Amino acid sequence: MLTEEEKQQLIARNKNVEEVVSQLKRLKRGFPNLNILAPATLDIGILKLSQNELNHYQSVYENSNLEVVKFVPASGAASRMFKALQEGLNKGEETTEVNNFANSIAEFAFGKPVPKELSHHLEVVDYVLGENGLNYSKLPKGLIQFHNYKEKARTPFEEQLFEACLYGVKNGKAKIHFTISEEYQEQIQSVNYKSRKELKTIFGVEIDIMYSTQKPKTDTVAIDNNHKIVEIDSEILFRPAGHGALIQNLNEIDSDLIFIKNIDNVVKESLIGDTVTYKKALAGKLIELKNEIHNLLNQLLNSPSEDSLNHALKFITTTLGVDLVFVANNIETKIQLVYRYLNRPIRVCGMVVNEGEPGGGPFWVEDKYFGKSLQIVEGVQINKNDAKQVEILHASTHFNPVDLVCYVKDHKGEKFDLLNYVDNNTGLIAKKSVGGKTIKVLELPGLWNGAMANWITIFIEVPASTFNPVKTVFDLLKKEHQVVA
Repeated sequence: MLTEEEKQQLIARNKNVEEVVSQLKRLKRGFPNLNILAPATLDIGILKLSQNELNHYQSVYENSNLEVVKFVPASGAASRMFKALQEGLNKGEETTEVNNFANSIAEFAFGKPVPKELSHHLEVVDYVLGENGLNYSKLPKGLIQFHNYKEKARTPFEEQLFEACLYGVKNGKAKIHFTISEEYQEQIQSVNYKSRKELKTIFGVEIDIMYSTQKPKTDTVAIDNNHKIVEIDSEILFRPAGHGALIQNLNEIDSDLIFIKNIDNVVKESLIGDTVTYKKALAGKLIELKNEIHNLLNQLLNSPSEDSLNHALKFITTTLGVDLVFVANNIETKIQLVYRYLNRPIRVCGMVVNEGEPGGGPFWVEDKYFGKSLQIVEGVQINKNDAKQVEILHASTHFNPVDLVCYVKDHKGEKFDLLNYVDNNTGLIAKKSVGGKTIKVLELPGLWNGAMANWITIFIEVPASTFNPVKTVFDLLKKEHQVVA
């Protein structure tokens, strides 16, 4: 599969030859489809909190003294935001998107520095995207000015820091971890340094900012249409393997609670109330959940008996919605299985009602170890030729907004190795273009998909007001990003 020359090249680049061979095999044979059993819906996999529960769980979180970190994947480029504009610019055509953008330029937070004398719409686009202007087509999305305020415009980095001060503060400090592109680290740090000083004045809070980059060792190879390894200038091409590679970064965070949220899901501060409320409530629910689980684990470990087993089984059935299937009937074997089931990382995930957004959703999925489990599933993981699977997929009622709170320590206080809970059979193969040629690239199991497939999972409905992503630049014209603060 690999020539001797390619093997030597891999060794010289400190790449694991066996791992690369495994990637090539996977690229050729693909990944198995998930077998979804049913959509997770209200009361059958998704909880809806009453006002009393909302208040209660907020209080649980606020009265806790657990260490908290907010984890924000932020290395993505802004190029996708401006894709339609870039296409018009490349063709030299004043397309509908180009005209709408130029006509609305004053409504964007980044519109002020655009010279008024630019008369042609393509000139406006070129200034915003090009190197001689704002250079937004090259910047990370987190550095684009999203929101206008009286005092200044804010980027998503600044909005994420502001938000962390409202729900992520413990012992006078807010901790936030950004995964970023190394190329822009200095620029990102400069923006965040200024924001941190301003927020300390406003909230009296110290902000501890950490950075990491996607690890090169997680990069994967690609193949062409002839199933040959892709090389550029006689060197094997390695590409970043998607956000699933960030499980390595997440695994290095030593904290109790970890909030996870995408960099572009921010809202102007006048509308941030629901976000703060539900972030605290999700965390409070997680705290109560882990307390129950840890108590059950301690009983199973220290006082193994039929009573402790039955208590654990009742919890698994009523709270987690799973009826465990036992191969053996003796109590010792059952206790071992139940202990293994409960002794895992835990996550509570917010879900919004699906109003047509593309992306993953909550499902009950066949689980080879425990019968079934709750998973966040992408449409590409489903066999579209299976009518029953497609029917289940279309019956989904909720959407994954990437709103997670995680607990990554066991009942002894020791941190889990999160890499042990990845389902490596849930990666993706995507088609990309390099030098005008189509290639197949390997993406690792997604961070909140297969990378967390073997976690204990709870889904809670959250309001749509907590989900305000910016996928295209025109999303910034929505009221959630325009309202006067």
